[in-house]
Amino acid sequence: MTVCGTANRKGDNVLKTKDKKNKVYYDGNFWTHPRWARPGKKVPIGRSFYWDEKFWLIPAVYICRKGLVVDFCIRIQREEWQTFFKKRGSADGMAPHEKEDPLSYEFGAYLWVDGRRVSYAHGCSMVWASDTVEADEITQLLLECYNLNPSDAWIIYRKAFPWNQKKVKTLSVEFEQALQKEYGPSISVTDEKQSFNFIFPPTGKTHTLKVLKYSRQTIDNSTSVVSDKKLPSHCVRMVYSIEPKLPDGAFTVTDRRASDEPMLKVEPKGGKKKDGACAIAIIGGADHITEVFAPRGQGKVYVSYSSLHFTPSPTVEWQMIFYKRTIDNAVLKLV
Repeated sequence: MTVCGTANRKGDNVLKTKDKKNKVYYDGNFWTHPRWARPGKKVPIGRSFYWDEKFWLIPAVYICRKGLVVDFCIRIQREEWQTFFKKRGSADGMAPHEKEDPLSYEFGAYLWVDGRRVSYAHGCSMVWASDTVEADEITQLLLECYNLNPSDAWIIYRKAFPWNQKKVKTLSVEFEQALQKEYGPSISVTDEKQSFNFIFPPTGKTHTLKVLKYSRQTIDNSTSVVSDKKLPSHCVRMVYSIEPKLPDGAFTVTDRRASDEPMLKVEPKGGKKKDGACAIAIIGGADHITEVFAPRGQGKVYVSYSSLHFTPSPTVEWQMIFYKRTIDNAVLKLV
């Protein structure tokens, strides 16, 4: 299984692995790089440590003309990801609020260069889990070059930090935990006359979610690029306010039910189902709220969209989700 954050672009070169060298470029990703780019100079680091209950390794950094590229290797316990995949593939399946894939772990990172904090410009990632897929050439090369045990599961993040300094006196990397989800109560909404009280866990204070508008909508799928499938088009749009107001990004509401899967418009000959998958989303709505500013003096209101279905749902069960960080940032000195 491999996931990359940067798509291949026209004019990119595919990386060669014949010389068994891990060439790293400031622009590009694990598999490709611009034709004009030169590989960075490798500086072995070999720093291993534990943070956020995980084993980390920074095997090397790469000095490039535009800045520094850092590879972060994160080991995921075998029992953890095997338990997840076993549960996901069981007959009972998993509830939407239980889908916490340990191989989708994320984090924030900053460099401290001579006392100056630098955010990364872009990055990519790959995931290796021995029981899910065979390693391609690049994955195998990284496992060998960084001496990573192939029987473990690994997430490898590559982040590029921009700078134009020729000499560096001090260099550190700061780690920031991604926002953690905490599932709150669920609410069943039928109209725009309802309000719900809930407790915000970080403070223990009571807040009220007041439904302002609640409407059923139909999405126009006529311009969809998926021409051979029928797509669900019915959803619910909910506009609401929260009093007292919460910090930005600390709260969201999502539909507990998943969207209906697309259906083939014409059954294939022989009764065999066509292999394939399709993801459907409403920009700014299906998974996260979109913040909207009401007229002056009326405060903030929010908008959430339900999942998509072929037939309208009489009620929607919404899941409240709170976001917080449970550990402080950590700083690791490299130079």
